[in-house]
Amino acid sequence: LVYMVNKSYITFNGLSFTGANGQAFYLGNVSNLKIQNCEFLFNYNVILGKQFGGSSSNFSIDNCLFNQTNNNGIELPSEFAGAIITNNVIKNTGMIEGLAGSGQSRWGISLTGNNYLVQYNKVDSTGYVAIGLNGSNLLCKNNIVNYFCSIADDGGGIYTGNPQTGVVISDNIVLNGIGNNGGTNSSNSGAAYGIYCDDNSSGMTILNNSVANMINAAIFLHNSKDISVR
Repeated sequence: LVYMVNKSYITFNGLSFTGANGQAFYLGNVSNLKIQNCEFLFNYNVILGKQFGGSSSNFSIDNCLFNQTNNNGIELPSEFAGAIITNNVIKNTGMIEGLAGSGQSRWGISLTGNNYLVQYNKVDSTGYVAIGLNGSNLLCKNNIVNYFCSIADDGGGIYTGNPQTGVVISDNIVLNGIGNNGGTNSSNSGAAYGIYCDDNSSGMTILNNSVANMINAAIFLHNSKDISVR
């Protein structure tokens, strides 16, 4: 619905985007782009950032509603380092069997890169990972996550992976990790973890979070090191 490459100083405010078969927003090499007070309904992907070899600086998404997304809500690569994602409601993401893509799919928020701020978001009813972080100097704070891993298995409400430094996950509420091993030969009840630090996660602080109603662990440190949980 919106294709933006090599653009600067544009604000989208108070608009509704409905029915994208690909992406509501396809972005790359943008600067000073703001998406605020918008709603995104019945799209395949909503915000998809791509690597174009530049730096997409000063990007923000604030106070938007995402509902009934078949695949991913927000997916940003390292080019978007420093983006600010605040006050959004992201619900019903990847919740319909067979309508998501292959590979990384059914994520509410998926961020790769450094210096992101993810704060005051509500991510409710996600097929796989609600908030995914992969980078350094990230702050994920004051978010509410509810019902995740409802379709795909072995994920987290807040999920991280790979070597990192300066990552803080604090003051979040994470509820109802469902887990779903349907279609597999597993005899377990499913794998869903509140805060999931996957292979090689390091240099993180997990502080003052509330986690409840997980099919597995509240906090799962998997092949991780140098992590403080308080």
